[in-house]
Amino acid sequence: MNRFHTSAATAIACATPAEAAELALDDLLGEGLRGSESALHTAAYELRGRIIMDVSPILEAGDCEQDAEDVADDTLLDVLEGNVRARRGPGKAIAAVMRRAREIATDYVAAHRENWGIDEDE
Repeated sequence: MNRFHTSAATAIACATPAEAAELALDDLLGEGLRGSESALHTAAYELRGRIIMDVSPILEAGDCEQDAEDVADDTLLDVLEGNVRARRGPGKAIAAVMRRAREIATDYVAAHRENWGIDEDE
């Protein structure tokens, strides 16, 4: 049985409830990025765990796994301050936030390496 996710602009057939939930979160986040403060706060609450899971491998590779929650908080602060932009369309809002989270995680690793005098080759 197909489930359908609808937003103001689209109707998309979803094979699973997880896909429908992902698209609903993306729509909510998209509304938030376009100015809805309540949508943004709700989406941020839902995204925090996803961000932590997504950036953990980057941080672990740089010996900074303890910074995952800080990266998530910094990412969500960027979102709340309006520093993350996304095009409209399915999956675009979450992709933009996750891309920003990975950038911040990479910056954390670079700062860690610089602070401890670790070369890129090590």
